[in-house]
Amino acid sequence: MREIKRSVATLILTGGTLAGLATTVATASAASATPKTYSSSSAKVDAKAKTLAVRKTPSTKAGKVKTVKNRSTVTVMCWTQGTKVKGSTTWVRVKGGGYVPDTLVDRARPVSYCPPAKAKTKAKSTGPLAPRPAIVPVSATARRLPSNAVAFLAKTSKAAQVSQADWGVPASVVLAQGILESGYGQSALATKSNNYFGIKCSSVKSPYQVACHKYPTTECTSKGCHKTTATFRAYASPTGSFEDHGRFLALNSRYKTAFKYKSNADQFAKEIAKAGYATDPAYPGKLIKLMKDFDLYRYN
Repeated sequence: MREIKRSVATLILTGGTLAGLATTVATASAASATPKTYSSSSAKVDAKAKTLAVRKTPSTKAGKVKTVKNRSTVTVMCWTQGTKVKGSTTWVRVKGGGYVPDTLVDRARPVSYCPPAKAKTKAKSTGPLAPRPAIVPVSATARRLPSNAVAFLAKTSKAAQVSQADWGVPASVVLAQGILESGYGQSALATKSNNYFGIKCSSVKSPYQVACHKYPTTECTSKGCHKTTATFRAYASPTGSFEDHGRFLALNSRYKTAFKYKSNADQFAKEIAKAGYATDPAYPGKLIKLMKDFDLYRYN
């Protein structure tokens, strides 16, 4: 897995690639830092056709700005919302102007949300960058959910949506995984280090982690289980953990097939399990049950 820098990213116009996670229960220390942001991303065209149309606006009905050849490289500046293509309304703007559907790309790094278009007047636009799409308020369905689920979703649902926009993992799937792997966010690793997926530190540093700490844990092999110590990543906020989870999946070709189902959360869950994400044969069923019981699909 290659390491990435926050200022540049790679995307391929087709499906996604993913990377597996090892999940473990452990304790960790709190950490604080301000995550950096991405400003642009190099992009490699991998369209089925010989060329791909770059549209004037994020719409399949908009006129063409230009066409780009298959396998050529372009630069993506930001992402925004437009007409739905293959189940997603997310589009990305390329350098020089114009948009392409995000569902036709596989980004190796996230980019920022596009600023609003300037009004066609002499007055200069001084407003702030447009916010990410609003999430469904937890209070709207709180009466149907257990209190631990309400608290978990209130704290993490926005982080899951940010990760979906940047990496393509359905928010409903990552929320269900977070519930299972952090015990509704009540594990020591989640409460003290914002690590909801038990991601360990390695020789390659993640751009989202802010610290590494060793803690006692239990690991199992074919010869049995034993107690040991392991080093886990700590994050400044839940968003860092959810982004790192998406990054892990998106950078591992082992899970490439799952990204063909970014608009089908149930199948996505089945594919990552089939590719070896978890050894528990009931893992995908547990995720799907959580998604249905808590209607996590509303966050996609």
